[in-house]
Order: sequence, then structure tokens, then C-alpha cells
Amino acid sequence: MKRPKRPKCPKLVMVLWLDAVGDRNDDDGAGKPLLPVPCLSVGWCIEDKQTHIKLASELISGGEYQEVTVIPRGMVKAIAAKPFKLPAEFREWASD
Repeated sequence: MKRPKRPKCPKLVMVLWLDAVGDRNDDDGAGKPLLPVPCLSVGWCIEDKQTHIKLASELISGGEYQEVTVIPRGMVKAIAAKPFKLPAEFREWASD
């Protein structure tokens, strides 16, 4: 399978990925197969490495961010980057 392209950070992105599922050995899911769950996360790509992609839900002027999600690259199925011009007070982010 071809890996999704790596976006330059920070970019507003949507990431389609598969989340792991566990079994607690209760009767709620008796007979149902355990399969990964498709998830769609939207956020600012603040780091994109070979091993993971890191999204923040909020960028704050001065180079800060909050509400971070780290998704292992092996779970990523697709990445769609949305062009978005950062306001001047956020441009120190645009180092790539």
C-alpha cells in the first residue's frame, strides 16, 4: 500500500485512520468480530514524522498549540490538506 503524502506543517488537514479495538470479555459484543474502527480527525498538522503525525485542534499566536492528537503512521489511510493562509501573527509557524 502506498503511504499518504506528508503535508508541510502547519497545515489544516483531515486524516483518515484506523483505530485499535479491544475486547473486555463482557457479553455486549458476543459473536461480533473485532475490527479496527475507521476515524476521521481534523486539525493543524504540527509535526509529521516517518512514525507518526501530530495534530493540534488549536494554534495560538507565539508558536503555541493545544489539544494534541498523535496518530501512528501505520494506522493512517489518507491525508487531505486544506490550503489556508495563516494570519501574520501565526507566520512564525510556516518554517517549511
